This record gives sequence, C-alpha cells and structure tokens, in this order.
Amino acid sequence: MISGLAFFIGLQLFPAIPAGQVAIHAALGLAGGVAVITCVALLYLAFGHFILRRGGTDAQWFWFPGEPKGLARLRADAGLAAPDPIAAARLQSNFEKSG
Repeated sequence: MISGLAFFIGLQLFPAIPAGQVAIHAALGLAGGVAVITCVALLYLAFGHFILRRGGTDAQWFWFPGEPKGLARLRADAGLAAPDPIAAARLQSNFEKSG
C-alpha cells in the first residue's frame, strides 16, 4: 500500500519520468525499507540475547538501575538465589569452548 502511494506521488511529482521507472523506484524503496526494518529488528534481538547471556534478569529491565520491584522478595519466597552474572559468563565461555 505504501509502495502504491509512493508510485502515485512519484507520478505526480515527476511527470516526465515514465510510469514503469517510477514503479521500479517505488518497489526498490519498499524493498529498502523492509531491509532496514529487518536489520534493526535483528540488532535489537541480538542485543537482548547479549543481555540475557551476561546474567541479566530481563532484557527490558537493562535500562533501569535495578531489578523489577518485588523480584527479590519473590526469589526469597521461592528459595531461589539471585543470578550470578560471572557464573553465567563462565557457562557461556565453557559452552563456546566445547562447541
């Protein structure tokens, strides 16, 4: 739909350019936009995985100075220990060596 809109606007703005060439430019613009969005999504996901591999509790909470409110109490109630980022890095390093 956006590509069709770009085609229509391109025809109005550049009447001297043939319609086929405007269609090609509109399609290339759409393909470029999809490529940029895909790259940004992949980088975002890779960064989230990096945070989790380094011992982060949740990738979204990386931006805040501490853990989510009440998480320490929930861990204590469940008898769980807080994650150790050094141990998580050590496990990742051992996995990379064995693989």
